[in-house]
Amino acid sequence: MTAMLTERMLNLVPRDYEIVEREDVGLTALIATRPQRMDAEGFRNVLIFPGGVTVSWASLHRFRDVQESEESDGALRIHIRMAGRSIITSASARSFEIEPRSCTVPIGPAGVVRTQRFFSGDEERSVTVSCDKNYLIEYLGLDPSLYSGALSDYLNDVNGICSIISTDLSFELREAAAAFFEAAGAPFARCLLLQSRANDIIRIFFEQIVRRDVRGSQPRSRDRLAVARVMKILEDRYQQPPAANEIARQAGMSLSKLSKLFKAVEGKTMMEYLLMVRMRRALDLMREGDLSITQISYEVGYEYPANFSTAFRRFFGTSPREALSQV
Repeated sequence: MTAMLTERMLNLVPRDYEIVEREDVGLTALIATRPQRMDAEGFRNVLIFPGGVTVSWASLHRFRDVQESEESDGALRIHIRMAGRSIITSASARSFEIEPRSCTVPIGPAGVVRTQRFFSGDEERSVTVSCDKNYLIEYLGLDPSLYSGALSDYLNDVNGICSIISTDLSFELREAAAAFFEAAGAPFARCLLLQSRANDIIRIFFEQIVRRDVRGSQPRSRDRLAVARVMKILEDRYQQPPAANEIARQAGMSLSKLSKLFKAVEGKTMMEYLLMVRMRRALDLMREGDLSITQISYEVGYEYPANFSTAFRRFFGTSPREALSQV
């Protein structure tokens, strides 16, 4: 590993965290860290790719309210919060609450110090992809003219005030983020997969911003709440979900309207979301190691194990048996 990459790696280790493992795969570096303080447990890992892209992902439980500060390096940070909430503040911007199931991007110049307050009892689960504008424009070929507001200022090197952009945490973004907690296999294959997922997160974020600007607005709060209720139904009853018409009745709207609304908010259909819930649960059961593949297929709602195996392969790109041997 080059001295420059080593220095970059050490700068990315959060304050009050200690390095517990480091793995180098070519010019890619993976560091695993954990809190040194007694008021939190879990991990925050960092993956550094050549070219100016880094990813950090965390699963943390805090036992009391905690404040964590960091100084911006000017990179664009796409933050996906899968669970837990916090409040972010800086000297030059108003406070902003980061909610569960959200995607936020702080915008501002290098040197800005931001402080996040995390709350006692919360379980943070998050993924943050960081990259600089040169990577976006020169390497990926992003067209700055497609964007407006603070994002346009950032891409065009206009000195703007600090702000925070938020967009939907769509099905696709959650899928890409989940890979960082689930990737297995040889280091070479794992790094390639995670580099691909990091670029997926960048691509999906910018695609969503363009679509949102074309629509002119984001889904209304009450629409989001209706979709969230449907998601909860599917998550709680994934083994034997209600019929689609019954779900629509519980949501208080027609099936046609609900289907369009769910797709608009989540980027996927209700059946695709149900599949995701079942596959995630199947992977959890594999990690627990107590059940056979046939038993797992029944546990996640499949009457026939062959149908489960087909769905699993289509979703993960590998068979249940191959996945079971790697977890």
